[in-house]
Amino acid sequence: MWLCHVKDGFDIGCSTVLVEGVTVTEVVEALHSPAERLQWDGGNFRIFEVVSTLNGTVEQDIIYSVMPAPGMLTDRDVLQDRWKVAMEGGQAILLQSRTDNSLRPATPQRIRAFTHVSGYLICIKSANCLEITAVSQTNLGGSIPAWVQSQGRRLAKSKLVPWARKLESHCQARRQQHKGD
Repeated sequence: MWLCHVKDGFDIGCSTVLVEGVTVTEVVEALHSPAERLQWDGGNFRIFEVVSTLNGTVEQDIIYSVMPAPGMLTDRDVLQDRWKVAMEGGQAILLQSRTDNSLRPATPQRIRAFTHVSGYLICIKSANCLEITAVSQTNLGGSIPAWVQSQGRRLAKSKLVPWARKLESHCQARRQQHKGD
């Protein structure tokens, strides 16, 4: 995982992990489906839902999510356009905040974050291994003390590998469950 500080902007975070024994389709479903995502990654979301589905040349929808904030900080929410794009040897999921918030107006109970760009690139690395690259440039909004931001970056680094293992285990368990159906 690495962070890039953009002068007069918002940091860009990027990480790459390898997962084994799963397919691109399984990983995409686990990341894309609200029910799947909440099942294995629910600790990172209070809400994760599709608000609207759009028709176009690529699969596009609008999602709304609420992320819990630690301690005395206020939860963050985000309303995003999301695209699922097939590519040779993998799949991409791309996200960007909507400027029209009419589908889910901001509320005083949460701070609206703004995603400049975010996404996942899921690529076949070898016969039994996928490489997942995640990138995000997000303004979390509100005022977050520098020491909290620094602690958050350290914590994010330590959570990356366990996050990948949870994703991997979830996909493998779902495959076993489908074999039994």
